[in-house]
Amino acid sequence: MDADPPRRTRLADAELDDPALLERSGALLELPEFAGWFLDPPTVQAAALDLLQTRESRLVVSDQVKAEREAALVDRVIEAELDPPARARWAARLDEQAFVLHETGRPAEGRAAAATARALANPDHSPRRLPFVRALVERSLAVAAEVALGRVAAATVSRTPRPR
Repeated sequence: MDADPPRRTRLADAELDDPALLERSGALLELPEFAGWFLDPPTVQAAALDLLQTRESRLVVSDQVKAEREAALVDRVIEAELDPPARARWAARLDEQAFVLHETGRPAEGRAAAATARALANPDHSPRRLPFVRALVERSLAVAAEVALGRVAAATVSRTPRPR
């Protein structure tokens, strides 16, 4: 049965058209409900190591050049890890979370999550332009870097289901 998620009974698409909702979408990851949201560390491990090397490089380059390198690295991870099926999964998670946020009295956050889900599901909208996606990848790289440095055990942050 293909029923619309419950939030659609409360939020009209017109309520999600405000571009400011997408601009503020990166802040969603600061909410407690999003604390465990990141890409599986092994999938971004190589990029995390590249990021660590860029930050620790002894080469003298401007902050702008470092920022451009980091942005390019984030872009590469987005392109590699957010193919259409992955985008659909993340959009579905965001849509479910939008309902939870709305039902728990946080309609502004719920609208931002719903608008971001809609944009992520739209094949014409580049995920590279979504602050939520950029923040998600940056968090993922940070988690993978912590694993690479041995500060966090890989098993504690793995997205792979554990055998029972």
